[in-house]
Amino acid sequence: MLENPTFFDWLLFCFANIIITSFIIWSWISFLKQKINNKYKNIILAMLILTISTIVMTLYLPQLFKMTLTLLLMVLTNYFLFSKNIKDAVITVTISQLIIMSSEFIFAILGTILLNNNIQELTNSAGGQVMINTCITIIAIILFNVTTKFKVYMSIVQSAQNIQKRELFTSVGLLFALAITTTTASYLNWDSMLVLTINMIIVFIFIVLMLKFMNTKNNLDSISNKYETSITSLKEYETLINKNRINNHENKNQLLIIRSMLVDKTKKDKVIDYIDKLVDDKIKDNEKIMYKTAKIPEGGLRATIYSKLCKMDDLKIKYNLDISNDIRTADLIDLGDELTLNICKILGVFLDNAIEAVEHLRKKNIRIEIYIMDGNIHIEITNNFKGPIDIESIGKTGYTTKNGDNHGYGLSLVKQIIDENKHILENKTEINKDNFSQTLIIKM
Repeated sequence: MLENPTFFDWLLFCFANIIITSFIIWSWISFLKQKINNKYKNIILAMLILTISTIVMTLYLPQLFKMTLTLLLMVLTNYFLFSKNIKDAVITVTISQLIIMSSEFIFAILGTILLNNNIQELTNSAGGQVMINTCITIIAIILFNVTTKFKVYMSIVQSAQNIQKRELFTSVGLLFALAITTTTASYLNWDSMLVLTINMIIVFIFIVLMLKFMNTKNNLDSISNKYETSITSLKEYETLINKNRINNHENKNQLLIIRSMLVDKTKKDKVIDYIDKLVDDKIKDNEKIMYKTAKIPEGGLRATIYSKLCKMDDLKIKYNLDISNDIRTADLIDLGDELTLNICKILGVFLDNAIEAVEHLRKKNIRIEIYIMDGNIHIEITNNFKGPIDIESIGKTGYTTKNGDNHGYGLSLVKQIIDENKHILENKTEINKDNFSQTLIIKM
């Protein structure tokens, strides 16, 4: 801290803090890809909040509380003024602070070499702090450009999106606890063994949690890959379904023509019976599913439901497909390929779970209802079940009612997709006696 500061010293001290604060806010906006247009008021407000709070906390708070409150204030400022998403706010602040900490570390090494351990003298003067903060900011900008160039930030964001908020906050909290402990120790001259012990405990907890999170991510990726396909493939599958329906109809007509052309009375009855069996059983069964799904809007959804109905037929599961007449007016094409594919993933999980739930039961019933309510598409999948279900735990990573390992990640994948598309997707879960329902609502 400054010794006997003058008014001019205070101005320089404020300017030194503004330099670092400017980089932090600029990095937030860059990471979040926010346009600076119409954001000037927020930038100025954020600058005032962080600069004034830093000066006040430097004057009146111990280093431990200062760092903790500064981080909390940064997250809140970022959340309310820029990101509007707590996950994005935490990730962005964490990355910006890691860049600043790395820059300080690099400057400390360079300063020690170039200034012959006279860095402490610079920190005791306002002009010295301006020079230090300027150098740290320049290094931070270089590091920022490196992380941007090699897409380090996007890689971290994609990894963070696969874990729950609680896990993210725990990881970030431990990371900063490690940094705060080390920094505070240098100010309070703690015993080195004490600092080492505390840091080792924090690092151990951090590693254990990271291994757990990595296992969770691998399981989620495995489930996601199971349902991964391209929207082009689904549309091609729908085209094949339509062609198949036409071919089946044509084959039926050809067989009826052959039937009418038979003249040999002794063989005619057997051939007619055989043709009737083909028409009534084989072709009719295929047409039943095709015509039932014909009302579903194209774009991938029809192919997903068709394939699951075929699987139910093979497993002799009784199903009922009820599609509202006005569903034809709903056009999924406008949702975009990526979102449509995610909808197909969600329904794939719901239908697979329903099939697995009834597969080994004596009574096997699955009902699929597609209807429009309040202008939105509702896709409701209901199945009977046996055994306890904790409805509050559905969607939590690892929760499952199935036996064996590697279960409980399908609905976690669903929750992740819906959390990323809250503006257009919603999920409702209900239990009514021995019936379990999952409803996907697509806001049109």
